[in-house]
Formats: sequence, structure tokens, C-alpha cells
Amino acid sequence: MRLSSKRYLALKTTSLLSAGAMLFPGASRAQTESSAELRRKPAIVAEPVPTLEEVVVTEQSDQEGTGYMAQDSRTATKTRTLLLETPQAVSVVTRQLIEDEGAQDLEEALRNVAGVSVGGYYNEWDYYRIRGFDASYGNTYLDGLIADGAPYEELWGLERIEVVKGPASTLFGQGPLGGFVNLVSKRPRPDFFGELQFTAGSFNYYQGAMDVNFPGSKSETIYMRLNGLFRSADSFVDFADSKRVFVAPAFT
Repeated sequence: MRLSSKRYLALKTTSLLSAGAMLFPGASRAQTESSAELRRKPAIVAEPVPTLEEVVVTEQSDQEGTGYMAQDSRTATKTRTLLLETPQAVSVVTRQLIEDEGAQDLEEALRNVAGVSVGGYYNEWDYYRIRGFDASYGNTYLDGLIADGAPYEELWGLERIEVVKGPASTLFGQGPLGGFVNLVSKRPRPDFFGELQFTAGSFNYYQGAMDVNFPGSKSETIYMRLNGLFRSADSFVDFADSKRVFVAPAFT
């Protein structure tokens, strides 16, 4: 009697399985026990995931220079752009950082900025270099415009200091290869506040300063801010005293 090829293969497969069960009875028994244990185990029920309520933040701080870390810059692109979206290295020294460091001049405010080295010959002049290139005298900007070349910039009237690193001639014209410093002055704000400060030190150093901001109209469409400072100091060199008067009104 001849068997068809399909039936012959089926019989051969069955014979092989039977022979394997006889030779390895433990493996067959373990597989059967494992299947029985899986059937006895209770089904795992997924716990519901808690859903938190949606939180929507609608307020945005308009206080420039709040804290130590600034989020944006107005210098590199001449618009208010986030530092993460600015295609150039920019370091910002905020007002809070200037006050906490106790900086009295621009050199002291820039001493912890990466890529900037400070120091010169005279106390009444600001000397600093950015990436090895002199960028101080005649290259300092005030509110995005080239300054008048004043030898000593007053920190009391500044909101923040922005340091642009690298060539920026595309937007600002001829300038140092290492970069430049832009000083951002204090601007009027919609709220009322005032601050008085008095400082004294060695060599007859005395300084008095004020910063007052108030709305200029009942409709709160005009805001005014007045910054003033008087400083008098001697030096370790005889007859090398100095006096300074600083007044900076602003209207918006």
C-alpha cells in the first residue's frame, strides 16, 4: 500500500514528536506545568493613569534684568530675541548681578564675563578686551547706538549690560573683531517705586544716588523715571581727587 506524500509527512512528523517526548519526558512535563500555572494566575488589570488639571500661564514678567539669568537680548539682532534663538554668542549682565557684585564701574561688572579681560592704566577710564581685541574706547554702545566716547560709563543708570562676541559689522558697521559692549539704560515702568542709596568708603569716598519711577498722568499713558547720582572721592595719589554728577531723566 502506497501513501501520498502529504500523509507520509504528517505520519513522520507525529513519529518524531512521539520519539522526542519519550526521550525528553521532563521537557514535555515542564511545558505542560508552565501552561497550567499561566492559566491559574489572575489577569493583570492596568490601573487608570491619573489626569492632572491643565495649567495655563497667562502672565509674563516685563522686568528686564530680573535675577541673574537673562532670557533675551536686544543687541545682537536689534530686536527682542531669545538668547537660544540668537545665532551669535551674547552674554548679559543683569541689574541684579551688578548690585549683588557691588560693581562700581564697567570693568568690575565685566570681570566675570567669559571671553572678556579688563584692566588698564587709569581708574577714570574703562578698559576691556573681548577675545583679545581692544573694544573699549570709542566702541561702546548705549541703547544700540555708538556712545559719545565718554571715558567712564555710569552703572547707576543702566538696566543691563549686553556683550556681543565676535564680528558684528553686518548690523553695526565697522567695529572690533572680538565684539562690543552695549549698555542698556533704565526705562520708565508702569508702576510707582523709588530707591535711595548712600555709599561710603576709604579715601573719602562718598556717593549718594536716587532712582524714582512714577506714572506721569492719571490715564497711565505717560511714565517718567529719574536717575541721579553724586560722587566725591580722593585717591592714594595726592591732588588726584574726583567728583561726578549724573542725571538721567526718561519719559515714555
